[in-house]
Amino acid sequence: MYDVYLFNLEGIIPEPGEDYEEDTLRCNVHKINFLYESKILKSGLQPKDVVFISDDVVTVYFLSWIHDFAPRFNSAILFSLNSLSLSSHSFRLKKLSYDSHSVVSPIMIILSNKNKYGKIFFNSILNKNFSSFILNDSSKSPSLKESVKSFIELSSIKLKENFLFINAEKKGFTYEENARLAIPEKNNFKKNILDCTLDSAQDCFFFSDGIKTGIVHGFDSDAMLDYVYNNRPEGKWIIGKYFDKLYLNSIPWQGARHREKCVHTYLIESINYLSDSGFSVNILDIASGHAKYLFSLSDDDFKKIKNIILRDYDEYNLHIVNDIINKRKLDGIISCEKGDAFSALDLASLPTDRTIAVASGFYELFDENENVLQSLKGIFNTLEEEGVFIYTNFLWHPRHTYMARVMTRNKDKKPWLIRRRFQQEIDDLVRLAGFTKISQKIDPWGIFSVSLAKKTDNI
Repeated sequence: MYDVYLFNLEGIIPEPGEDYEEDTLRCNVHKINFLYESKILKSGLQPKDVVFISDDVVTVYFLSWIHDFAPRFNSAILFSLNSLSLSSHSFRLKKLSYDSHSVVSPIMIILSNKNKYGKIFFNSILNKNFSSFILNDSSKSPSLKESVKSFIELSSIKLKENFLFINAEKKGFTYEENARLAIPEKNNFKKNILDCTLDSAQDCFFFSDGIKTGIVHGFDSDAMLDYVYNNRPEGKWIIGKYFDKLYLNSIPWQGARHREKCVHTYLIESINYLSDSGFSVNILDIASGHAKYLFSLSDDDFKKIKNIILRDYDEYNLHIVNDIINKRKLDGIISCEKGDAFSALDLASLPTDRTIAVASGFYELFDENENVLQSLKGIFNTLEEEGVFIYTNFLWHPRHTYMARVMTRNKDKKPWLIRRRFQQEIDDLVRLAGFTKISQKIDPWGIFSVSLAKKTDNI
């Protein structure tokens, strides 16, 4: 006996207030995730017991959802996409094909020999991982039923193998991608373009306050993020403000602002849930930076909070935050102190009465999963049983090469080289630390994700 859940996408509003009018794919991906979180996750079903079946209309949305949200399930059976449906989402499909290593759940594709374009595309995704690919002339084939049954049984075995991305910083696709970006560009044509781009950035330094902030403090610095979050173009003369507006409106910085908005939303939801349930609201941020998302809370929100601990390793950030605390007269609620988010001793010194923990825009800056996992376990130990954890991830960047070749980091002024993590990778680390992910949001361009997890012993 099986429970059957019908995912009817009609009439669903996944994110109230979001404008999906010009982005059908994004809208439907978020609808699928909304239904998954509200039906499957809340049902108590284990991943091994969940099999998805999709028709040709929804398949491209479903694959995008798997890539962006990394849900855990037994397997998926997807029916043929026609060539028109594929071509209408060519950009998204190129991204899926490029990132095919992120899809590790077993997937069966059923399509006809007539769909040659579909066969080429699905082969590009499924032949690189644990997935299965079936080419069948007719969905009414007598052998199809047995093939599907066999596929589901084998999928359960593969799920038990528990494939993890725990060593992704040492081997695998994103490791190799990062290694390529670390090598200076050898192609003379591309090198000349990058040199011209770097020269242009240096020229804009004198006009655009945003670009100047990035060059002086580092494009990954909290000073840069604060400038991006404030989103007020500044510069010398009209031309300076024009350059600054273009800079602030670039897709990656729009994504960063969306990330901050999502962290803020999850924080308010968590505060309200804990407060309404009679729990104390004690917040921890192990690497707070300037904690923009936190200081955006209203006075009514702060009244629901018992205590907040903000930690950071940078003295400049501590000075900025303490100044804000004093100006807002929040010293009775918030304490700001120096701490190393990767130090077992520093993490062990934290109180164990936290009910909300936050790590926003932090783990993305570091490649080593071992250190990240140690930090996550430290956070786990600070939380009470009903505690929740808000974390972010860097999935993709439309100008990843530009970042590595032109932009510089805060700490050493070297190229801003970041190894991105598939969502499955960061979720694996969070799960190994003892958490269960219960919700996720993502920006319209698929650059940053924000997730909400709860403390649990069911790993």
